[in-house]
Amino acid sequence: MSENAFLSKNKSNHILYPLDKYLKNRLIMLVPRFIQTYHLTMFTLLWSLLIIVLAYIFEDSRIIYLLISIIIILQYFTDLLDGEVGRRRDTGLVLWGFFMDHFLDYVFLCSLGIGYFIIFPKSMDIYVAIIVILISFMFQAVMMRAITMKQFNISTQGISATEIRLLLVIINIVFFATGMYFTQFLLMITVATCAVGIFAYIFESHKLLWEVDMNNKKNNEN
Repeated sequence: MSENAFLSKNKSNHILYPLDKYLKNRLIMLVPRFIQTYHLTMFTLLWSLLIIVLAYIFEDSRIIYLLISIIIILQYFTDLLDGEVGRRRDTGLVLWGFFMDHFLDYVFLCSLGIGYFIIFPKSMDIYVAIIVILISFMFQAVMMRAITMKQFNISTQGISATEIRLLLVIINIVFFATGMYFTQFLLMITVATCAVGIFAYIFESHKLLWEVDMNNKKNNEN
């Protein structure tokens, strides 16, 4: 089955797309021949495990926030390059790549949640739990829209995983610099942002799918 027969991708137009494209074209030549697309995809399991292990080891040290930021950047690179390596080397793992890539992205997000559960004071756990639940809803909504439309958008309203990773890195740097001083405030802002983002995405999907259904109905009646 070809990729087009299963799920097509819209051209991305997120804010940092030029950076993604530049880094992809520069770094793809540095990937050794023995490292294949599936190796890069599965690296996300390593990054996820590292976050949890390091959170336990450095639970009481601010250095953990820098370590998490480094892992987020490393995961960005492997996630950026896995599909491009597969396309250029004609690996053929289209459906496997789509499923595992996005499933492991979700695993990585959950590992971040577990890491923050370990690091943050117990009084902050409710915020982390709400964020993880909201992200789960968002992930489900994105996948359901992709399956329904047979078209996958890697960004919405100019925001993609790249911008989210950058935001996480910035937040971790703030935590490293200030300790717990701004933690509750930043977590409250994150909860509110996630909630608004999910509502906006679901409302946009509702309008789009309604319009598609009505157009299909008109076409069938003509």
